[in-house]
Amino acid sequence: MAEEYAKVVDELEVDERPYLIGYHIFKRDHWEMAKVSLKPGAKMPLHTHEDGEQCYYILAGKGLLGMMGKTYELSPGMAAFIPRGVEHYTENKSDDLFTYVEVRTTNQP
Repeated sequence: MAEEYAKVVDELEVDERPYLIGYHIFKRDHWEMAKVSLKPGAKMPLHTHEDGEQCYYILAGKGLLGMMGKTYELSPGMAAFIPRGVEHYTENKSDDLFTYVEVRTTNQP
């Protein structure tokens, strides 16, 4: 039972893609939490989430968040909010991983 409520994130199954390394930490009816590391020089494709809002908390590295015609520089200790339905992307322009915790609401009207 304890594993359901407390997890060692780096021991979870890895979701690796050409541009990121991800860990799906929790997924519930209306929200989910993940740890995302963009690989050096990688850019997450421009996308939207029509079913909810999203927040990032930056853990390591430096990266960019692009949305609503602006580019925000993000670094450790910063947080970012992405409203529902807003096109956005993240980008790592450094030689190190750009790592953040992502919390996203889902299935919201």
